[in-house]
Amino acid sequence: MGSKLRAALDRIDFAIAYLATIGIVGVTILGIVMRYVVGAPLTWLEEVQMMLIVWLVMFGGSAAFRLNQHVAIDAVVDTLPHVLQRLAQWVVAVVVLVSLGFLVYAGSKFVSFQFGAARVTDVLGIPYGWIYLALPAGGGMMMISYFLTTVLPMFSGATEPLDGERHV
Repeated sequence: MGSKLRAALDRIDFAIAYLATIGIVGVTILGIVMRYVVGAPLTWLEEVQMMLIVWLVMFGGSAAFRLNQHVAIDAVVDTLPHVLQRLAQWVVAVVVLVSLGFLVYAGSKFVSFQFGAARVTDVLGIPYGWIYLALPAGGGMMMISYFLTTVLPMFSGATEPLDGERHV
């Protein structure tokens, strides 16, 4: 089950992150051409870039958690005895999961507020709720990814995550 779930997560967050990256590059190049070659700047360009960046950050973050590519500062922990290193790993895991849980909760409330307030972008009229839906969705993906790659191996007594990189 874990490998199937991991493969599904890979397909989801990589697809969203790749599409967002391609979209950002594409609309930015189009914006440059329209402004400096054609002389007709795109009024909607900034809105689309902002939306794509939000989705890229949240789903790219999920992929980074699963691939153990996020920032980790472990110089102090490495100097501790093994028992304290394990304790630090558990403390960090709890802090990360609680933080991501709060992101999902607060992000959901924020999205609900945006839809309730009927706020839309100035030019394209896209509801902000759709843009910020990336917060709880990406946060939930990050939680699942972190649990699979960091917390689950800790239950088996492994001192390192599955790919051998440290998170503490």
